[in-house]
Amino acid sequence: FLPARPDLIVSFYNGERTIRSLQFMLSRTMDNAVLQRFLDSDECTIADRIRLTSCRAKESGLWLSLSALCLPMPDPLFRLALRLRLGLPPLAHDLPSPCPLCNKGVGADGTPDAWHPFACSAVRPRMVTTRHDRGMELVCRYARMCSVIASLEPKDFKSLVPDGEFFFSCLSALSDLTGVHPTAPSHLLASPQPGKALKRRVRVKHVKYDPLARATGSTLFALAVDSFGHLHDEFFKLLDLIEEEATLAPFLAAPGRLTRDDFLHIFSTQWQTDNARIVHQWLRMCRKRMHSSSLLLSGF
Repeated sequence: FLPARPDLIVSFYNGERTIRSLQFMLSRTMDNAVLQRFLDSDECTIADRIRLTSCRAKESGLWLSLSALCLPMPDPLFRLALRLRLGLPPLAHDLPSPCPLCNKGVGADGTPDAWHPFACSAVRPRMVTTRHDRGMELVCRYARMCSVIASLEPKDFKSLVPDGEFFFSCLSALSDLTGVHPTAPSHLLASPQPGKALKRRVRVKHVKYDPLARATGSTLFALAVDSFGHLHDEFFKLLDLIEEEATLAPFLAAPGRLTRDDFLHIFSTQWQTDNARIVHQWLRMCRKRMHSSSLLLSGF
Protein backbone atom coordinates (compact mmCIF):
# COMPACT_ATOMS: atom_id res chain seq x y z
CA PHE A 1 0.00 0.00 0.00
CA LEU A 2 2.99 2.31 -0.53
CA PRO A 3 4.08 3.61 -3.95
CA ALA A 4 7.37 2.42 -5.38
CA ARG A 5 8.69 6.01 -5.67
CA PRO A 6 7.80 9.16 -3.69
CA ASP A 7 6.93 11.11 -6.86
CA LEU A 8 4.17 8.60 -7.62
CA ILE A 9 2.26 9.27 -4.43
CA VAL A 10 -0.42 11.44 -6.10
CA SER A 11 -1.12 9.03 -8.94
CA PHE A 12 -0.89 6.05 -6.58
CA TYR A 13 -3.81 7.32 -4.49
CA ASN A 14 -5.85 9.00 -7.26
CA GLY A 15 -8.70 6.54 -6.95
CA GLU A 16 -7.43 3.78 -9.18
CA ARG A 17 -6.19 1.93 -6.11
CA THR A 18 -8.68 1.92 -3.23
CA ILE A 19 -7.36 0.89 0.19
CA ARG A 20 -9.59 0.85 3.24
CA SER A 21 -8.29 2.31 6.53
CA LEU A 22 -5.24 3.66 4.72
CA GLN A 23 -4.21 6.10 7.45
CA PHE A 24 -4.47 3.38 10.10
CA MET A 25 -2.38 1.00 8.00
CA LEU A 26 0.35 3.58 7.37
CA SER A 27 0.43 4.63 11.04
CA ARG A 28 0.62 1.01 12.16
CA THR A 29 3.46 0.32 9.71
CA MET A 30 5.48 3.23 11.07
CA ASP A 31 4.75 2.26 14.69
CA ASN A 32 5.83 -1.32 14.01
CA ALA A 33 9.06 -0.05 12.46
CA VAL A 34 9.79 2.06 15.57
CA LEU A 35 9.04 -0.90 17.81
CA GLN A 36 11.26 -3.23 15.79
CA ARG A 37 14.16 -0.74 15.96
CA PHE A 38 13.81 -0.65 19.76
CA LEU A 39 13.65 -4.46 19.98
CA ASP A 40 16.85 -4.70 17.93
CA SER A 41 18.67 -2.03 19.95
CA ASP A 42 20.92 -2.47 22.96
CA GLU A 43 18.51 -0.44 25.08
CA CYS A 44 15.93 -3.23 24.95
CA THR A 45 16.29 -5.58 27.92
CA ILE A 46 15.18 -9.20 28.02
CA ALA A 47 12.21 -8.24 30.18
CA ASP A 48 11.23 -5.50 27.69
CA ARG A 49 11.39 -7.92 24.78
CA ILE A 50 9.23 -10.50 26.59
CA ARG A 51 6.70 -7.88 27.73
CA LEU A 52 6.37 -6.19 24.35
CA THR A 53 6.00 -9.49 22.52
CA SER A 54 3.19 -10.52 24.87
CA CYS A 55 1.50 -7.13 24.58
CA ARG A 56 1.54 -7.33 20.77
CA ALA A 57 -0.89 -10.26 20.95
CA LYS A 58 -4.36 -9.01 20.09
CA GLU A 59 -6.07 -10.69 23.05
CA SER A 60 -3.72 -9.11 25.60
CA GLY A 61 -5.01 -5.58 24.94
CA LEU A 62 -8.75 -6.22 24.74
CA TRP A 63 -9.26 -4.91 28.28
CA LEU A 64 -8.21 -1.44 27.10
CA SER A 65 -11.45 -1.03 25.13
CA LEU A 66 -14.88 -0.77 26.71
CA SER A 67 -17.44 -3.52 26.28
CA ALA A 68 -21.12 -3.60 27.21
CA LEU A 69 -20.46 -7.03 28.75
CA CYS A 70 -17.90 -5.77 31.27
CA LEU A 71 -18.07 -3.23 34.04
CA PRO A 72 -15.43 -0.49 33.71
CA MET A 73 -12.35 -1.13 35.83
CA PRO A 74 -12.03 1.15 38.88
CA ASP A 75 -9.37 3.81 38.38
CA PRO A 76 -6.87 2.43 40.97
CA LEU A 77 -7.03 -1.03 39.39
CA PHE A 78 -6.81 0.36 35.86
CA ARG A 79 -3.70 2.35 36.77
CA LEU A 80 -1.98 -0.76 38.13
CA ALA A 81 -2.89 -2.84 35.07
CA LEU A 82 -1.66 -0.09 32.76
CA ARG A 83 1.65 0.26 34.63
CA LEU A 84 2.19 -3.48 34.23
CA ARG A 85 1.61 -3.22 30.48
CA LEU A 86 3.94 -0.22 30.19
CA GLY A 87 6.75 -1.93 32.08
CA LEU A 88 6.55 0.43 35.05
CA PRO A 89 6.66 -0.62 38.72
CA PRO A 90 3.23 -0.84 40.37
CA LEU A 91 3.78 2.28 42.50
CA ALA A 92 5.74 5.49 42.11
CA HIS A 93 7.88 4.52 45.12
CA ASP A 94 9.90 1.33 45.55
CA LEU A 95 8.26 -1.71 47.10
CA PRO A 96 9.85 -3.17 50.25
CA SER A 97 12.65 -5.56 49.35
CA PRO A 98 13.07 -8.33 50.22
CA CYS A 99 9.39 -9.16 50.60
CA PRO A 100 8.26 -8.80 54.26
CA LEU A 101 5.94 -11.79 53.77
CA CYS A 102 8.18 -14.43 52.17
CA ASN A 103 11.64 -12.82 52.38
CA LYS A 104 12.12 -13.24 48.61
CA GLY A 105 11.52 -11.03 45.59
CA VAL A 106 15.14 -10.31 44.70
CA GLY A 107 16.82 -11.57 41.53
CA ALA A 108 20.15 -13.39 41.34
CA ASP A 109 21.88 -10.08 40.56
CA GLY A 110 20.33 -8.41 43.61
CA THR A 111 17.77 -6.44 41.58
CA PRO A 112 14.33 -6.29 43.26
CA ASP A 113 11.41 -7.83 41.37
CA ALA A 114 9.02 -4.91 40.90
CA TRP A 115 6.05 -7.26 40.39
CA HIS A 116 6.91 -9.80 43.07
CA PRO A 117 3.26 -9.98 44.32
CA PHE A 118 2.46 -12.29 41.37
CA ALA A 119 4.94 -14.86 42.71
CA CYS A 120 4.72 -14.26 46.48
CA SER A 121 3.96 -17.49 48.32
CA ALA A 122 1.89 -15.57 50.90
CA VAL A 123 -0.51 -14.22 48.25
CA ARG A 124 -0.62 -17.33 46.06
CA PRO A 125 -3.25 -19.21 48.12
CA ARG A 126 -5.36 -16.06 48.29
CA MET A 127 -5.88 -13.63 45.41
CA VAL A 128 -3.69 -15.54 42.95
CA THR A 129 -5.87 -18.60 43.48
CA THR A 130 -8.99 -16.42 43.19
CA ARG A 131 -7.77 -15.11 39.81
CA HIS A 132 -7.25 -18.70 38.66
CA ASP A 133 -10.67 -19.86 39.88
CA ARG A 134 -12.52 -16.93 38.33
CA GLY A 135 -10.79 -17.53 35.02
CA MET A 136 -11.64 -21.24 35.00
CA GLU A 137 -15.25 -20.57 35.98
CA LEU A 138 -15.55 -18.17 33.04
CA VAL A 139 -14.20 -20.81 30.63
CA CYS A 140 -16.77 -23.34 31.89
CA ARG A 141 -19.60 -20.79 31.69
CA TYR A 142 -18.70 -19.99 28.10
CA ALA A 143 -18.55 -23.71 27.26
CA ARG A 144 -21.98 -24.39 28.75
CA MET A 145 -23.46 -21.53 26.74
CA CYS A 146 -22.16 -23.30 23.63
CA SER A 147 -23.85 -26.64 24.46
CA VAL A 148 -20.72 -28.22 25.94
CA ILE A 149 -21.06 -30.23 29.14
CA ALA A 150 -18.45 -28.69 31.43
CA SER A 151 -17.64 -29.32 35.08
CA LEU A 152 -15.12 -27.93 37.54
CA GLU A 153 -13.15 -30.30 39.73
CA PRO A 154 -13.59 -29.75 43.47
CA LYS A 155 -10.69 -28.20 45.36
CA ASP A 156 -10.41 -31.23 47.66
CA PHE A 157 -8.27 -33.01 45.08
CA LYS A 158 -5.34 -30.64 45.80
CA SER A 159 -4.10 -30.39 42.17
CA LEU A 160 -4.07 -34.17 41.68
CA VAL A 161 -6.48 -33.77 38.75
CA PRO A 162 -6.92 -30.98 36.16
CA ASP A 163 -9.23 -28.06 36.84
CA GLY A 164 -12.03 -28.89 34.43
CA GLU A 165 -13.63 -31.56 32.28
CA PHE A 166 -15.43 -30.93 28.98
CA PHE A 167 -17.61 -33.28 26.97
CA PHE A 168 -17.99 -32.49 23.27
CA SER A 169 -19.92 -34.43 20.66
CA CYS A 170 -16.84 -36.24 19.39
CA LEU A 171 -14.36 -36.10 22.25
CA SER A 172 -13.87 -35.43 25.94
CA ALA A 173 -11.24 -33.01 27.20
CA LEU A 174 -9.44 -32.15 30.39
CA SER A 175 -8.12 -28.65 31.02
CA ASP A 176 -5.94 -26.94 33.56
CA LEU A 177 -5.61 -23.17 33.81
CA THR A 178 -2.29 -21.69 34.90
CA GLY A 179 -0.95 -18.14 35.15
CA VAL A 180 2.67 -17.23 34.39
CA HIS A 181 4.56 -14.02 35.11
CA PRO A 182 7.25 -14.29 32.40
CA THR A 183 9.37 -11.37 33.61
CA ALA A 184 9.87 -12.78 37.12
CA PRO A 185 13.61 -13.28 37.92
CA SER A 186 13.26 -17.08 37.87
CA HIS A 187 11.66 -17.04 34.40
CA LEU A 188 14.15 -14.50 33.04
CA LEU A 189 16.92 -16.87 34.08
CA ALA A 190 15.33 -20.08 32.77
CA SER A 191 13.22 -18.70 29.88
CA PRO A 192 14.89 -15.58 28.45
CA GLN A 193 13.06 -15.77 25.09
CA PRO A 194 9.55 -14.37 24.47
CA GLY A 195 6.88 -17.00 24.89
CA LYS A 196 9.23 -19.62 26.33
CA ALA A 197 7.87 -19.36 29.89
CA LEU A 198 4.36 -20.20 28.63
CA LYS A 199 5.70 -23.16 26.63
CA ARG A 200 7.63 -24.48 29.62
CA ARG A 201 4.55 -24.27 31.84
CA VAL A 202 2.46 -26.08 29.21
CA ARG A 203 5.04 -28.89 29.03
CA VAL A 204 4.94 -29.22 32.82
CA LYS A 205 1.16 -29.56 32.76
CA HIS A 206 1.31 -32.21 30.05
CA VAL A 207 3.90 -34.24 31.94
CA LYS A 208 1.70 -34.06 35.03
CA TYR A 209 -1.72 -34.80 33.51
CA ASP A 210 -1.15 -36.65 30.21
CA PRO A 211 -1.17 -40.08 31.92
CA LEU A 212 -4.60 -39.32 33.39
CA ALA A 213 -5.84 -38.04 30.03
CA ARG A 214 -4.71 -41.20 28.27
CA ALA A 215 -6.28 -43.39 30.96
CA THR A 216 -9.65 -41.67 30.53
CA GLY A 217 -9.49 -41.39 26.74
CA SER A 218 -9.42 -37.59 26.93
CA THR A 219 -7.39 -34.80 25.39
CA LEU A 220 -5.56 -32.41 27.72
CA PHE A 221 -5.56 -28.67 27.06
CA ALA A 222 -3.12 -26.65 29.17
CA LEU A 223 -4.66 -23.17 29.40
CA ALA A 224 -1.58 -21.04 30.05
CA VAL A 225 -1.93 -17.25 30.36
CA ASP A 226 0.85 -14.81 31.15
CA SER A 227 0.40 -11.77 33.37
CA PHE A 228 0.12 -9.48 30.33
CA GLY A 229 -2.88 -11.45 29.04
CA HIS A 230 -1.20 -13.40 26.23
CA LEU A 231 -2.77 -16.85 25.75
CA HIS A 232 -0.95 -20.00 24.71
CA ASP A 233 -2.05 -21.68 21.45
CA GLU A 234 -3.69 -24.55 23.33
CA PHE A 235 -6.08 -22.08 24.94
CA PHE A 236 -7.25 -20.98 21.50
CA LYS A 237 -7.63 -24.60 20.37
CA LEU A 238 -10.06 -25.26 23.21
CA LEU A 239 -11.99 -22.07 22.43
CA ASP A 240 -12.25 -23.09 18.77
CA LEU A 241 -13.65 -26.48 19.80
CA ILE A 242 -16.21 -24.80 22.06
CA GLU A 243 -17.30 -22.39 19.34
CA GLU A 244 -17.53 -25.24 16.82
CA GLU A 245 -19.71 -27.22 19.24
CA ALA A 246 -22.17 -24.34 19.37
CA THR A 247 -22.77 -24.70 15.62
CA LEU A 248 -23.64 -28.39 16.06
CA ALA A 249 -26.37 -27.82 18.65
CA PRO A 250 -29.82 -29.00 17.47
CA PHE A 251 -31.46 -25.83 18.77
CA LEU A 252 -30.99 -22.10 18.37
CA ALA A 253 -28.38 -20.39 20.51
CA ALA A 254 -29.60 -18.56 23.58
CA PRO A 255 -29.99 -14.79 23.04
CA GLY A 256 -27.32 -14.04 25.64
CA ARG A 257 -24.77 -16.60 24.44
CA LEU A 258 -21.19 -15.40 24.53
CA THR A 259 -19.29 -15.49 21.28
CA ARG A 260 -15.60 -16.30 21.15
CA ASP A 261 -14.75 -12.59 20.90
CA ASP A 262 -17.08 -11.78 23.80
CA PHE A 263 -15.38 -14.37 25.96
CA LEU A 264 -11.89 -13.10 25.12
CA HIS A 265 -12.91 -9.53 25.98
CA ILE A 266 -14.42 -10.51 29.33
CA PHE A 267 -11.51 -12.81 30.17
CA SER A 268 -8.94 -10.11 29.35
CA THR A 269 -10.71 -7.51 31.52
CA GLN A 270 -11.22 -9.94 34.39
CA TRP A 271 -7.61 -11.15 34.28
CA GLN A 272 -6.13 -7.65 34.42
CA THR A 273 -8.56 -6.60 37.15
CA ASP A 274 -7.49 -9.57 39.26
CA ASN A 275 -3.83 -8.80 38.54
CA ALA A 276 -4.33 -5.39 40.13
CA ARG A 277 -6.20 -6.93 43.06
CA ILE A 278 -3.25 -9.27 43.66
CA VAL A 279 -0.97 -6.25 44.08
CA HIS A 280 -3.48 -4.50 46.35
CA GLN A 281 -3.81 -7.56 48.56
CA TRP A 282 -0.03 -7.94 48.77
CA LEU A 283 0.33 -4.29 49.80
CA ARG A 284 -2.30 -4.63 52.53
CA MET A 285 -0.66 -7.77 53.90
CA CYS A 286 2.77 -6.08 53.86
CA ARG A 287 1.46 -3.04 55.72
CA LYS A 288 -0.12 -5.28 58.33
CA ARG A 289 3.09 -7.29 58.77
CA MET A 290 5.30 -4.20 58.96
CA HIS A 291 2.89 -2.49 61.37
CA SER A 292 2.88 -5.54 63.66
CA SER A 293 6.66 -5.68 63.55
CA SER A 294 6.96 -2.02 64.48
CA LEU A 295 4.66 -2.55 67.47
CA LEU A 296 6.78 -5.46 68.67
CA LEU A 297 9.98 -3.43 68.34
CA SER A 298 8.42 -0.54 70.27
CA GLY A 299 7.53 -2.86 73.17
CA PHE A 300 3.73 -2.95 72.78
